[in-house]
Parts: sequence; structure tokens; C-alpha cells
Amino acid sequence: GGAMGTTSAFHEGGDHVAVRTGAIAGELAAEGDLGSYNRRWKEAIGDEVVRNVTMADMVAEYDSDDWNRIIGAADAMLAAEAGDGLLSQPYRSGWESMKLLLAYKWNKRRVKKDYVGIDESEYVY
Repeated sequence: GGAMGTTSAFHEGGDHVAVRTGAIAGELAAEGDLGSYNRRWKEAIGDEVVRNVTMADMVAEYDSDDWNRIIGAADAMLAAEAGDGLLSQPYRSGWESMKLLLAYKWNKRRVKKDYVGIDESEYVY
């Protein structure tokens, strides 16, 4: 899971994250100063973590009917003609696709503000 216990729940289990964050930690440890680790970590994988946390939050309560509905909406978006660009696809492919895109964007914006799932005070060694 990487130097900060980071994993990528939605693909490859996090090996690529471990390699990137571990390399940063190793480089900084060799220099004897880990002070910039958090900044470097966020630069390297922050966007991916935001995407993963957003998706995990959105699907946490899904049952099989929800998955069928969402997969159908995503399939409809992918099948829609590109038109003027990617953002036009959900609008061409129906209400469910549009709801999916808007929910994702709304949740991503919320998560981006503070996506740390465990407060420092809750961490157990």
C-alpha cells in the first residue's frame, strides 16, 4: 500500500501507488529530510486518491440493483456519440447517465476538500 498505507481500490490493488510513494519516501529518507513528503505524496497521487475515495463513498451502500442501474448508465455514456466532447455524452445518453456524472462531480468536489479517511488521533500503531 505504499509509504503512507495508500492503496488503489479500483485497479491493480495499489502496486503502482506503492512504487510511486515508496520511491518518494526512499529519496527523502536518503536525503535525511522527510519534511516535504506530504506535499510530494499529494502531488504524485492526490488526484487518484480523490477519485478512489469519491467512488468508494458513492458505491458504499449499493446493492445489485444499484450496480445494474449504474453499469447501464455508464454503458450508455460510452455508447453515445462523442459529439462536441466527453461532457456531451451523459446528456445524450439519458437521465440516469446525467445523474451519475453530476453525482460523481459533486462528490469529488466535496471529497477534494478533505479526503483523509482516518484522523491522525484515530491511527493506532
